[in-house]
Parts: sequence; C-alpha cells; structure tokens
Amino acid sequence: MMYSSKNFGTALKEIIDKKRIKLRSLANKTNLNYSYFSKLKKREGHPPITTIEIISDGLDIPPEYFLEYRIYKIEKILKNIPILLIKPSTT
Repeated sequence: MMYSSKNFGTALKEIIDKKRIKLRSLANKTNLNYSYFSKLKKREGHPPITTIEIISDGLDIPPEYFLEYRIYKIEKILKNIPILLIKPSTT
C-alpha cells in the first residue's frame, strides 16, 4: 500500500472512499463517534497519535499511511538520538 502525502483529513477521506467504508461502520469498529469522523475529514489539523492508530486499525491499514504519523515517528527518533541533529563541521 502506498502512503499518503496529503493532510490527515484529505487522506482519511480518500482511504474511506477507496475502501468504500461507511462512517458509521468505522465508528463502530473504532468506538469513536460518527460525527468525529466528519469533523476529521474537514479540518486541517490531525487527531492525537493514539487516535490515528485506532483509526488505522479500524481501516486495516498501517498508521504510517498517514503523513502525520510518519512525521511523529521521525520526531521521536530524532529526540531519542539527538546526535543526528548535529551538523558536521566543515573544516
């Protein structure tokens, strides 16, 4: 499966349409409110990482499908290995 490079709302809408999943069905699978998905599809931001994981599980896709999750993972790695952030000196 290809990963999305679009914002969360757009990516969510596309994957729901592609898989032909009804929002009510996804809400039942994830125990999230039906109206919450409508809001997520329309807004620019993204939900908490744990919610992305829950939604991904409900959609049977890896959470890495969503750009925001991949960014979160990269930030986590960089925080754990700060040496990666240091620019090498050019002498």
